[in-house]
Amino acid sequence: MMVLDTETGGTNPKNDALCEIAFVVIDDRMNELHRYEAIVAPHYVQYGDEPCEVRLGEYKERAMEVNGISMDEIEKGESYCVVAEETAFSLISLDVLHVIGHNIAFDIRFVNAMLRSEEYQISIAPICTLKIAKKWAKEKDVEIESFSLTGLCKHFGIVNNNPHRAMGDVEATLELYKKLKELGVE
Repeated sequence: MMVLDTETGGTNPKNDALCEIAFVVIDDRMNELHRYEAIVAPHYVQYGDEPCEVRLGEYKERAMEVNGISMDEIEKGESYCVVAEETAFSLISLDVLHVIGHNIAFDIRFVNAMLRSEEYQISIAPICTLKIAKKWAKEKDVEIESFSLTGLCKHFGIVNNNPHRAMGDVEATLELYKKLKELGVE
């Protein structure tokens, strides 16, 4: 399984940039097997004679305020192609069948767009901690102030040392997933 989060320049993977990605691959006992995080640069890198061309996505002001990533960090980030390659390699070589995230459909749209742009076709089944938490709260008749990752971390006493940054949110999501599993919800 892979716990994944992205930070983006907006909400539309067709127009908006992928700014940051992080993931932790775990086994069925929740042991960490692999970890990766990268700020994603918006330019191309030359591989031999073949250029890896990438369109420049948009970086909306509000999105950038939320994630706190500066354009200076992005310009110094890892190449989009390298990030796609590392992500695909991790999914394939570590036999990842499920990707866990909070509102994971959002992140998967951006990751799939990146992988498709580099001609990787990988099928991954989502596990959404947002949906699991809502199911648990409804079944147990528990009132939760907010189902955001921040709200659920607060509810369950989980510390997110770096909210709205990809690895901070990955680590918090992993702890949330463990807590929900302890409660018997999947």
